[in-house]
Amino acid sequence: MSTEPCQNGKLIIFDWEGTLGLPGGELVPGTRATLELLKQQGFDLAIATSMGTASLHRLVEEHDLTPFFSHLQTSEMGYPKPDPQMLVEVLTSTGHQASDAIMVGDCSYDLSMAEEAKVASIGVLTGNDNKDRLAAAASNVTILDNINSLPEHLKLCP
Repeated sequence: MSTEPCQNGKLIIFDWEGTLGLPGGELVPGTRATLELLKQQGFDLAIATSMGTASLHRLVEEHDLTPFFSHLQTSEMGYPKPDPQMLVEVLTSTGHQASDAIMVGDCSYDLSMAEEAKVASIGVLTGNDNKDRLAAAASNVTILDNINSLPEHLKLCP
């Protein structure tokens, strides 16, 4: 668990499949409630995914998640993972600095991309890679069971 003071106001960038969503289009259980809490606490939320743009928009709309995200970035927009430019695009679009952002993903590409972009990273065990692969992908990475552990990890302010 982090020993930093509360971190409200930062940008959290999520991968989609394996992090927010499961194969087949369903959400990881508890995702909506976690996103609601993060948004209520002042976090800016975005997605950076290898998924196609049309598929991502369809899933975000299908699950009525559009109001939660200020930016959706896909590999079709020109920068596939693990190219750090994908995160630079999200930072530019949202007006955040790398030091105020966290990338949350389920695979080593997500975390190595974050490290190259100088963005903090959190790995989740709901997708492709196991704890060892995630830990090897970036220095100082935090690994959580799933995104529902984020509020406790971030020590949200009341």
